[in-house]
Amino acid sequence: MSCGFLSYSFNGESYYIIATGDEKLSRLSIRCDSPPTKETDTLMMSMAEMAKKWICEGSCSEADIELDASPFQRKVLETTCRIPKGFVSTYYDVGKTIGCSGYRAVGNALHKNPISLFIPCHRVVKKDGSIGGYETGSDLKRHILLKEGIKFDEGKVIAEQIIGWRELKDRRALCPF
Repeated sequence: MSCGFLSYSFNGESYYIIATGDEKLSRLSIRCDSPPTKETDTLMMSMAEMAKKWICEGSCSEADIELDASPFQRKVLETTCRIPKGFVSTYYDVGKTIGCSGYRAVGNALHKNPISLFIPCHRVVKKDGSIGGYETGSDLKRHILLKEGIKFDEGKVIAEQIIGWRELKDRRALCPF
């Protein structure tokens, strides 16, 4: 498996954006401990660069992605792709959109998101508008949401920027896979 990575700094912490795959991107993640020791690959370096651009500028070109996900996880990820930049939805509403009443199952599926920077799991929050979890912590999730124009009041996303299941159901998914 090939690898590419770049460093990214936020609040004085160093993070590593890591892209791995064979001929197609299969995993994209952020970690804060240390860079990988694998030899770098040009294609994966370009995927990591796209991810860094996405964090810094909120945009990227299409990526060649090979998604390894269960049918349930795929539904959750496809629904998450329907959440536009500048808005969030809730674990509950993502679940209701796909006919699942288990918001924890939705959270678990998002936790396993192999390409979390391109499938916007950071746009899913708790029902009360508070941040919820993220692979490298809630501070980075909040940072990404702020860069996307999300506004907070007393630590919670303002209600006008939270879209419900009815709106999610009617939106077309813009999936990178």
